[in-house]
This record gives sequence, structure tokens and C-alpha cells, in this order.
Amino acid sequence: MYNSIFYYFYKLALKKGQDPRLIGSGQVTITQWLQVFFVASVLKYFYKLNLPRFSDDYFHNKLYVMPFILAWGVIVYLYYNKDRITEILNRRDADSENLFSFKNTAKVLSLMIVPLLLGILFLKLGQSG
Repeated sequence: MYNSIFYYFYKLALKKGQDPRLIGSGQVTITQWLQVFFVASVLKYFYKLNLPRFSDDYFHNKLYVMPFILAWGVIVYLYYNKDRITEILNRRDADSENLFSFKNTAKVLSLMIVPLLLGILFLKLGQSG
């Protein structure tokens, strides 16, 4: 799943003339954190958990979480090294004739957007009840 997201954004960045490794690994990091947010909001909704916070202030919580997100981004960036990129490209280039089709784009974006929307929904439902 994450290799598909990486491959899609890698090829898109190549097409746009940007750094493909950075764009691909950045999108994988964003996807992983959106999915962590989704799981946390589901756990909070169903089990009525209060997730630990650093502060009652949103700004400080965001600042405290940012180093973890950046560190995870560096780990994902290092994970997608030249050998792994070559392996992904060799495996997926054979069946990528329609990479930027509506179906593929919807599949990749749904892996990112659906957990975000469902996470927001569960948080809102948890606040109203």
C-alpha cells in the first residue's frame, strides 16, 4: 500500500520536475500519520479514551508533536533509499501504463482522504455524545 503511494507520487514528482524521493516519502509520511490519527480517533470514540496531551493549548501540542512527525519523515525518507526505489520502479513500471488514470488517482487519494474524513467524523461524534 505504501509502496503504491510512494510510486504514484514519485512518478508525479518526476513529471513535475521536483525531487521525487522527497515528495514520495513525504506523502507516505502524511498518509501514515493520517492513518494514526484515524486509529486514535476510533479508539477514543469506541473506548472513551482520553488521549494524552502535552498541554491544554492546541499550539503547544502541535509544537511538541512536530519533532516526532519530522523524525518519522526522516525515517521514511531513509527507508526509501536508491536500492528500494530501483526495486519499486522495476516491479511497478511493467504495469503502469495508466498510472495517472482516474481509478489509480482515486485509489491513492482515498488511502489518504478517507481515514482523515472518518477520523474527523469519529471525533465529532465523540464530542456530541
